[in-house]
Amino acid sequence: MRLEIKLLILVMLIGLTAGCYSGTVRPVVNEPEFQAQNQPIRTLNVLVITDGSFKEQEIRRLIAECSRIVETQVGIRFKVVDSQQIQWDDEHNDASRMLARMAKETWQRNDSFDVAIGFAYFDEGRTIGRIDGVFWRYMVVKELEPNLLLHEIFHAFLPGKDHTTDWLMQPVRPSYGREWYWLTPEERKEVLKNKWRDFNVVPAVGVDKRGTTKESGFHYLIGLDQWRRGKPREALASFEKSVEADPEFAPAAINLAWLLATSEVKELRDGKKATELALKACELTEWKSPEYLEVLAASYARAGDFGQAVKWQEKALGGIKGSNPVGKTRAWERLRLYRSGKPWPSK
Repeated sequence: MRLEIKLLILVMLIGLTAGCYSGTVRPVVNEPEFQAQNQPIRTLNVLVITDGSFKEQEIRRLIAECSRIVETQVGIRFKVVDSQQIQWDDEHNDASRMLARMAKETWQRNDSFDVAIGFAYFDEGRTIGRIDGVFWRYMVVKELEPNLLLHEIFHAFLPGKDHTTDWLMQPVRPSYGREWYWLTPEERKEVLKNKWRDFNVVPAVGVDKRGTTKESGFHYLIGLDQWRRGKPREALASFEKSVEADPEFAPAAINLAWLLATSEVKELRDGKKATELALKACELTEWKSPEYLEVLAASYARAGDFGQAVKWQEKALGGIKGSNPVGKTRAWERLRLYRSGKPWPSK
């Protein structure tokens, strides 16, 4: 009887464990076909960024643990090639600013590592980790939890992909358990597709089908940071450098056009140049982005061509998703201005 009870308990535990991992790759990691798909192994060179918030020994232990988990799933292991200290200024409560600072501080050595991981505390609401949205190689986490680091690491191989409601790649803080360490089969397939990506090249994301060079991407990333900081002149100069380095990089062109068309600094406005840039960006993205069409409309309005402004704003409104009511409301407000012969902003 005791043996039967023990066997029953064992079966229940096995079933419970399998249930925990249901929907992930965990149950099949030991299958020969799965392991063969992970070959050859890629070694990911990691630059560690610290500010003294955590002990280096603890950081290296976390990276080693995550390396084992990632290698098991997709055949990628981590190698810490160096560490660098950064003392944050006004960035410490803004993860995006921290990432831009990391890019600037490490740019002269960007060929010596694949990803830079910052371990630092930051007070940005519920945000506990972030990766840059340009190179998808600079990341920061504020807790030494495998879930958080694994989440950001896999984002580097899933550039531009939306969060899911499943397991590791969901956007909310997970329950801290090993069942949250694993990808879904679909996510793993995508990671394997991007396994050998060059981290010094900006990947194609969204409507941008080609990505760009590291020089253009760097100036674009810095320009975005400067714009968020309320420094439009500096942002304009950075966007111009990005476009100069790669005239075919649509995201830089469209952001430069928006700045030239709508800047609160009047002397920076240039409707003619904005229109040229926006037309180029829309052409590069095959006229598929309502956000880009809105920039084109704003550019025409700034140039005084309100007929074209109304035309393209109406087309943009037709493409804005219903799940973005705020964006649609603002788009209607701009359309009303264009119909009355006024640009946005009108002052």
